[in-house]
Amino acid sequence: FDFNGTFLADTQACLDAANTILRRFKRPEISIATYRRTMVFPNVDFYVSHGCTRQEILDCAEEIAETWHSVYEARVEQCRTRRGGREVLKILQDEDIARIVVSNHTQQGVERQIERLRLGPFNGVLANPDKATTMRGKVKAQRLEEYVREKRYRASEVLVVGDAPEDI
Repeated sequence: FDFNGTFLADTQACLDAANTILRRFKRPEISIATYRRTMVFPNVDFYVSHGCTRQEILDCAEEIAETWHSVYEARVEQCRTRRGGREVLKILQDEDIARIVVSNHTQQGVERQIERLRLGPFNGVLANPDKATTMRGKVKAQRLEEYVREKRYRASEVLVVGDAPEDI
């Protein structure tokens, strides 16, 4: 399962953080509809699509990541789970089907929200090691591929549930 946006209803928190970054670069804020339509990873591509230059984003990727996370983390504490998520996890657990989180968010951030929301148990959490990872590249799919290979799952045994084109 993807986590953010799929289990965790955090779109507004993500938008607030993204608009903070856009304001920092004196770019216009965007609506939630625009955010949903244009959000991509790596994040540098998202900001470029909203008028920033690739170089200005990459030159201060660490600072941007810190700013984004400070806004996001303050807001995510008020976010809830998506309706039906707990029931799906319970059914899978009862059927002894492995439940894995694969996320573009930080490992620490995902684990904190899983604990806060009392979700799980999950058989694994595959997330980013640091805050700036999503600025530099797309590694979510790579982590999942490595995990599937390591566990020797066949493709027919894996179902990915997410809320973004990259999850496909």
